[in-house]
Amino acid sequence: MKKTDRIARELEHSVSTGVETAKDWATPRVEAAVNWAVPRLQQGLDTASPKIQEGLKSAAYNLADGVATVTPRLQDGLAHLAPKINDAVAKAFDDDWVKKRFGELGHTIPPPGQRTPQALYDHHKAEIDKWWPIMKAAGIKPKGS
Repeated sequence: MKKTDRIARELEHSVSTGVETAKDWATPRVEAAVNWAVPRLQQGLDTASPKIQEGLKSAAYNLADGVATVTPRLQDGLAHLAPKINDAVAKAFDDDWVKKRFGELGHTIPPPGQRTPQALYDHHKAEIDKWWPIMKAAGIKPKGS
């Protein structure tokens, strides 16, 4: 198997795993938000004029259809684009000038084994696991929450 084929397969697997992980993470949160919002919206809709009610229903159906149509296209596009991006980054990281310039800027390029999407995911997960308890204990919250 060619290196590029292996990298493409690994990236496709990583993207698929990431999408599934994101879906698993987001589903209960979206359901909770819907369960919170629907009764409040329903109360307002019940008192709205029939034209407003019909317009909102139509907009909701159109939005749902649009999301259902666009999502597979985005996933397909990412599946085809991601290997090309990964290859370009890998080639750039192996270039002597890039290595030198990164060094001048105080950055280090990770070794090839740590440049995979899974390695990036593992690194981010470790950072989140490390910092989240500290932020939570300090009462730090994102803006607007």
